Amino acid sequence: MTGKKDAQQMLEQFFGGEVNYFYQHFAEYDPDRKINITLSDSIFDAAMSMDLPIKQQEILRLQGKDVTDSLNGSVVLCKDMDRDGIQVIFSRRAFEYDDGVTLLGTINHEYTHANDFFDFARYLGTSDSDEIISNEYWRTLGLWSEFH
Repeated sequence: MTGKKDAQQMLEQFFGGEVNYFYQHFAEYDPDRKINITLSDSIFDAAMSMDLPIKQQEILRLQGKDVTDSLNGSVVLCKDMDRDGIQVIFSRRAFEYDDGVTLLGTINHEYTHANDFFDFARYLGTSDSDEIISNEYWRTLGLWSEFH
């Protein structure tokens, strides 16, 4: 049985490998993009404990705790994306699948969202998340990103 420290090192190595794979195959690496990773039993509780923009909090409240916590992962925007980045929250439940692909797919899926949101912010010329989420194309971006 591995100890807590060994498990943490394995987890960091696993995520590091997935991040490297993602940037080698799916997106151009940009060191200025700050993507923060959080693991939690409750995506909703983790997100609501963060210093999020008001619009992001409203979206989460409308979606609700049950729906949010049924996800394997989620991306939430920080108030200032240049300064604070984007939060990617993974459910600990995503680590329980034995199919060998759900967790890997979730990691790459959420990283794709994070990078799409950074690209959209750059396109708009702002890092203010309330401004980004208020944009008339925000919902369109979200749908497009799901299929990206």
